[in-house]
Amino acid sequence: MVFIRNSSRNLRLGLFLTCLFAACHPTRGCSESQFKLAADSRLPNWVNLPTGLERRDVDVELWYWGPIADVDDVTVYVNGRHGEKISYLTGRSCWHPATHWPIGGPVAAYPH
Repeated sequence: MVFIRNSSRNLRLGLFLTCLFAACHPTRGCSESQFKLAADSRLPNWVNLPTGLERRDVDVELWYWGPIADVDDVTVYVNGRHGEKISYLTGRSCWHPATHWPIGGPVAAYPH
C-alpha cells in the first residue's frame, strides 16, 4: 500500500510540474493573459507590416507575462493567415501617464 500511495503522490507532483513548465516561458515567467486582435480592428501604430501586406493579411497576438526576473513582460506575435511568422516584438508594459496614482494624493480615477 505504501508503494501505491507514493507513486500516486509522485504522479500528481509530476503532473503539476509538467503543467507548470508547459505554462511558463523559461525567461519570461508564466503567461498572465493572451489576446488575439480582432480581424476587423486596426493595427497599433507600432506594428509595421512589410510592403505588400495589409491588415486583412495578418493575425496579431498579444501576450502578457508574470515575470520571474526583470525582463520584458509583453510579447506581440504578428503572423500571416497561414501561420508564417512576420514579426515578433517584445517590450515592457506600463500605465498610461493619465492613470498614474498621484504621490500622496487620492487614488487615480477609474478606470486605471
